[in-house]
Amino acid sequence: MYDLLYTFVVYAESGSSIQASAAIGITQPAILKRLRMLECRLGYELFDADQKGRFSARGADLFYAIEPEFRTLRRKLRVLDADII
Repeated sequence: MYDLLYTFVVYAESGSSIQASAAIGITQPAILKRLRMLECRLGYELFDADQKGRFSARGADLFYAIEPEFRTLRRKLRVLDADII
């Protein structure tokens, strides 16, 4: 589930599957597949079908709930990486 949520956050922050695929290191079709898988697991659409890239109401709620946690995790991982070097 973490991979699916992480993909969602990176995709939402980058604004495109191409940029998200470069950031994560997987193919663009894999990004889109993960987003569909997350929608299936959650039981709702993350993005508004009428407006490309715009959150659905529930997608926005999810993003704003989990994005701060991912930001904190990234910051802590950078600190750990610096301590290891």
